[in-house]
Order: sequence, then structure tokens, then C-alpha cells
Amino acid sequence: MVNSMVTTWVKQLEKFLGAPLFHRSTRVVRLSDMGQAFLRDCQELVSRAQDIVDQMRDARGTPSGTLRVHALTGMVLGRFCFSAARVPEYIP
Repeated sequence: MVNSMVTTWVKQLEKFLGAPLFHRSTRVVRLSDMGQAFLRDCQELVSRAQDIVDQMRDARGTPSGTLRVHALTGMVLGRFCFSAARVPEYIP
């Protein structure tokens, strides 16, 4: 990623928020109080989003029950048989 793009995005974000996220000087760039709070909240959001994804993956579990498929004979003899033969690859 190009530094100038990051700088532009940060400045746009600061404008949107109405406050600087960094204290800038000729020698140092460091997070402002607002920047620290924003970073902390963003980290919590990313962590929470990952937790939700993990929960959904765990809840998915192993399929169970009866699968009933109704189809025209021509379809069953054609494509469906090929697809149905591969089901055990995905559902042991």
C-alpha cells in the first residue's frame, strides 16, 4: 500500500470524525487521545467480529437429518447423479 494513500485515508477519517487521530511533528507521529480510543474500539470490533465468525462456524456443525430431493427423471439421470455422488466428500 502506498504511503500517500494511507495518509489520504487517515486525513479523510480525521475530517469525518472532526478530530485528529495523530499528533504530528517534524520528528514524531503519535496517536492522540482520540486516536488511542479509536484504535482500542476498532480492535474490540475486529475481535468481536472474529468471535461471531467462530461461533457461526461452530454452530454449523455436522449436517444431520433426512435430505429429500424431488426432480424430473432426466435431471436425476443427468447432472444430479454426478453431484449426489460427491456428497460423501462433504458430509462424512
